[in-house]
Amino acid sequence: MKISEQSISFPCDYPIKVLCENRPGLLNEVVNCISKHDLSFKESAVREKMSQKKNYVSVSVILRALSESHIKDLYLDLKKIESVKLVL
Repeated sequence: MKISEQSISFPCDYPIKVLCENRPGLLNEVVNCISKHDLSFKESAVREKMSQKKNYVSVSVILRALSESHIKDLYLDLKKIESVKLVL
């Protein structure tokens, strides 16, 4: 992932979507991970959408991104969560 410094002015609100296999406790893991990277993050800003068969879930949030490396660090940490399949 390469974010053009010219196209984004930091700090900014940056949307992130995490696609995961559904399992108990997953949302808490994702929220805790994001909270470590964004101290101003509010859990009420989380949007969760379940797949039709409830096998997968997408979690959408807005991160207060401070830099390109800030976003990359969060992406790497989110990908460490067992059920996470894709981070957009």
